[in-house]
Amino acid sequence: MKWLIVAPKAESPAVDAVQCFLHENMVKSTVYAIDNQKSVTILEKADAAFKKIKKCFSDATHCIFLDAQNYAADASMPYLCGLLSGRGIPVFVTGYDSAKELPAVFSGFRTFDTEKKLLKELAKRFVVYIEEETKSDARKVLYDKGLPFTPDCFSFQIAKGNEETCSLFLQAGMDVNDVDSAGTPMLCNAARSEHKEIVQLLLKSGADVNAISKDRGYSPLMDAIWRENVEIAEIFIKAGANLNLISNDGQSPLILAVGNGNEKICELLAKNGADGKMKDHMGMTAYGYAKLFKKNKIQAILEKYGKAD
Repeated sequence: MKWLIVAPKAESPAVDAVQCFLHENMVKSTVYAIDNQKSVTILEKADAAFKKIKKCFSDATHCIFLDAQNYAADASMPYLCGLLSGRGIPVFVTGYDSAKELPAVFSGFRTFDTEKKLLKELAKRFVVYIEEETKSDARKVLYDKGLPFTPDCFSFQIAKGNEETCSLFLQAGMDVNDVDSAGTPMLCNAARSEHKEIVQLLLKSGADVNAISKDRGYSPLMDAIWRENVEIAEIFIKAGANLNLISNDGQSPLILAVGNGNEKICELLAKNGADGKMKDHMGMTAYGYAKLFKKNKIQAILEKYGKAD
């Protein structure tokens, strides 16, 4: 963040207080002193000085007008305030008791009668300003990379395993529980593409471990089972995945695991409490399928954990 402090003079108790606050929050600040600009010659204002002033206001991400009543009538104010308004950055004004007293040039800006009240308000919301700036910076990086800030693009980066880019999407404010245009949750996409690090990143960011995809009606755990990825399946179970959801085709995670013939996942589900009595649309249980297809080792596993019919 780059905070711009506009004040009558470069040095004053109010300027010192604001700069101290920003410094404590590890934020850079620049002071634009109105009195200093009055000493600049007309020729300089029209050329180098004007460019310098414009850059100063164009680079700011936040702006504070301190004791604004002392320079509200300055000829440069309409242009500078218009520049700030056009960029849509947060602007704060001190020196007026209420917005009703605020001159038109400062219209739309937040007003405080003293810098103490301003700093009290900033202290409450500064974390929000940092988060907003983080989002803005991340979106700019994505834009520079030619990546649109959309769920489908996020999903594509997940499928490719680009962990760093996925982190950028999350920093930019992408909803971790959003779905792509096919209706597939991001965590399901991570499971299907078997990217463990991205699975962990999404879970850490608040992804719903029991989100359901539109296509198969699978949860992330079911997708991990379908891919026969024991490690990712275990991650989901530890994260509190529901072991007894039913997919669109009527399968439970345990029935799906038996169908795949994956002994390790079958044992993982059985010992963590998967319901062995659940039946699919055919009226078959996981143990019934293991017996039907003569999967003796899986039968033994299910019997060991009390999942036999």
